[in-house]
Amino acid sequence: MSGKRNPHSGEVKPSIARSNIRPFLTWAWLSSGLEKSISPERLAAEHLFTIMEDIDRHLRRQNEHSYTCAPEATLAELQGSILSIQVDQQSIPRSDATNHAIYAPLADLNFALGTIQELSSPVSIMKQNALLEDATLYAQKGAVQAVLKEIVIITQDFVGLFIPCTLQHTVSKKIWGSLSSLIKSATAISTDQEERARSNYLIRPPDIHFMKKRKIDEPRQPLQSCSACREGHIYRTAQEASMHLLRTHFIGNDNLSLPQLAKFHRTHRHWVRTEDQVRKELFNKQQLRLLRLCLNYIKILDARADKIHQGLMLEERDDLAGYQLPNDLVDCFETTALFVMQSATALSITEAEMRRWQYAPGLSLEEVKTTAIETALDRLGELGQATQASMTRAEKTLALSDPETNMLSMGAAGPELLVCVLLRNVQRQQLLEGVDLDLNQLYQQYTSKLQYQINQFPRKRLLRDIHALQEELSVVQMVNQWQQKAFENFVRVLNYRSFENPTPSRIAMFPPEAEDLKVVLDNLRTKAAELEALENRTQYLREQLKQSVEILEEDHGKAILVFTMITTIFLPLSFVTSFFGMNTADIRNTNRSQGYFWAITVPVTGGIVFAAVLLAYHGDKLYDWTLQRIYRFAEHRSGSSIADRHARRERTSASFQVSPRAWNSRSRWKPSKQR
Repeated sequence: MSGKRNPHSGEVKPSIARSNIRPFLTWAWLSSGLEKSISPERLAAEHLFTIMEDIDRHLRRQNEHSYTCAPEATLAELQGSILSIQVDQQSIPRSDATNHAIYAPLADLNFALGTIQELSSPVSIMKQNALLEDATLYAQKGAVQAVLKEIVIITQDFVGLFIPCTLQHTVSKKIWGSLSSLIKSATAISTDQEERARSNYLIRPPDIHFMKKRKIDEPRQPLQSCSACREGHIYRTAQEASMHLLRTHFIGNDNLSLPQLAKFHRTHRHWVRTEDQVRKELFNKQQLRLLRLCLNYIKILDARADKIHQGLMLEERDDLAGYQLPNDLVDCFETTALFVMQSATALSITEAEMRRWQYAPGLSLEEVKTTAIETALDRLGELGQATQASMTRAEKTLALSDPETNMLSMGAAGPELLVCVLLRNVQRQQLLEGVDLDLNQLYQQYTSKLQYQINQFPRKRLLRDIHALQEELSVVQMVNQWQQKAFENFVRVLNYRSFENPTPSRIAMFPPEAEDLKVVLDNLRTKAAELEALENRTQYLREQLKQSVEILEEDHGKAILVFTMITTIFLPLSFVTSFFGMNTADIRNTNRSQGYFWAITVPVTGGIVFAAVLLAYHGDKLYDWTLQRIYRFAEHRSGSSIADRHARRERTSASFQVSPRAWNSRSRWKPSKQR
C-alpha cells in the first residue's frame, strides 16, 4: 500500500450511536502499530481508496449498463433534489372549498330532471377544472414522494455505514446520481401539468381506499355489468361519458333530487378520465411497485448492517484499527450500489415505455406489462437477492470468525511452513483457465443440468451420463481421501510430540504449520462432504430417470395398442374391399348388392380381430397348451412303442424256454393232492 494520502477521502459526521465505529470499508487490514510513521486515519483512507478503485474497476469490467450509464452527483446536489419533491400543500386545492365554489350555483338551477340535456353546461365547467385538479393523481404523487424520501434517507444511512457520505469518488457519486435520477424520473410525468390533454375519455372506477376517504358512493349498477364499460369504450367528449355514467349507472329510471345530482357532479369527475390521466395513473402505479420493491430491500440491508455496527459497539474494543474487513462486506456494498443504479435504470425504462403507451379498447387498465419493463424488474430482483446473499455471508464470516485468525504475526518460519503454504496455494488454484468454478461446483452445475434434462426430457441415454458422472465422482472421492491421508501424515510427521527429543525450534514452528494444514484439511473434508452429497443426488436422479422412462414406455405402449387395434380392424376391411374391387370377369360382372359385401366383410373382420385379440391376450396360454398336447401325444406314442417291444421280447423268450423235469413232476402231483 502506497504512502500517498487519498485527497478524495472524507469523514462522515457520525451520530452518537455510531461515533465509536468507523465505516466498514475504512477498517485496515494491517495494524498501524507495525508502521509507526503511518497513522491509523491515513491507513484507513488509503485502504478505502484502494477498495473503491477496485469496486469501480470490477463494475466496469462487468460492463453493466446501469453502472456505465449512471449519472454522477454529489451529496449536496442530491439534497437539493430532495427539496424538489417536497409536497407543497398550498399548491394542492382543497376539494371541499373548490367544489363549493364551483358547484354552489347548482342549487339555484331550476331544471327538470327528465331533460338531462341541460347538464351540458355544468359538465363543461367540470371538464375544465378536472384538468387543473386531479385528486387521484395527487394522492398517487404523495405516495410516490413519501416512498422516494424514505429510499433516499435509508440509502444514505446504509452508505454511511460503509463509507463516509462526503467521500468524493466515482462509485459514491454514481450512487447519489442514481438517487437523483430516481427523483427526476419519478416526478417528471406526475408533475407535468402543461402536457396537452388527450381527446379520448374513459370511464374508470377510482381506487377503493380513495372512494372511502372521499366518501364517494358506489354506482347502482356496477361497471362490470355494463358491456361498454367492461370492454373499455372510448368517448370523444366528457359530456358523452358523463351522460352514460349518469343514466346507466347512477340514475337509471329513477329521478334524483337536486342535492343528489349536485353530489354526482362533485364526484363523477373521478370516474371520467382522459387517456393522459389513465397513462399517468398507470405510470404512478408502476413507480410505486418498483420503488416499494427497492425500499423493502434497502430497509432489510440497512437493518442488518446496523445490527453489525451495534454488535461491534457492544464489544467495547479500544483497538478499533485492528478490525478485519470481510470480503463479503465489500461484495455487499458493491452489489447494493449496483442495485440502486439498476433501480434508476428500471424506472427510466418504465417511463419510456409509458410514454409510448396508448390505450385501445379491451386493453387491461390494471397493470402495463412489456418485455422491457419485466426484464428490468427481473434484473432488479436478481440484484436484490444477491445483496441479501452477500450480507448473509458477511454475517456468517463475522459471527464464526476466530479473533486470533487472519491476523498478522511475526515468528520463525522454516521450510516446512513454506511447503504448507505452497500446498495450500496449489489446492486453491483453478483447474481450468477462464472458469471461476472449482471442481465440486462444476460437478454440481453438471448435476443440475442432468436434473433439468431428466425432468423435462427423460431419455434412456441419460443413464449413461449419470453412470459416467458417478464413476468420476468415485474417482474424485478416492483422490480426496488420498489427499486427506497425505496431509494427516504430514501433520503427524511435523508434530513435535512424535519426536523423542524435540528441539525448541521445532516446538516453536509447529503451531503455524499445524494451523495452515488444518485449513487445508478442513477444506478437503468440506469437499468430501459435498462429493458425498453429489453422489447421493446422482443416485436419486438415477432412480427418478428409471421411473420417468417406465412411465413414458407405458404411455407409448398404450399408443401402440390403440394403433394396433385400429390396424387390426381396418386391414381386413381394406383387404376385402380390394378383393371385391379386382377387375376380373367373375367379380366385375356380379349382380350382388352391398349387403353381400358386408355379409362377407363383417365375419372376416370379426374373425381376424377375435383371433388377434386371442393371440394378444391368451397367446402364451395357447402356446403352452399346444406344446403340452404335442408333448403328451409324443409321450403316448413313445410309450406304446416301448410296450410293443417288450411284448415281442417276451413272446420271443417264451418260445425258446424249456421247463425242467422237476417242475413237470410237481405239476402231476397237484391233482392227487387236491383229492
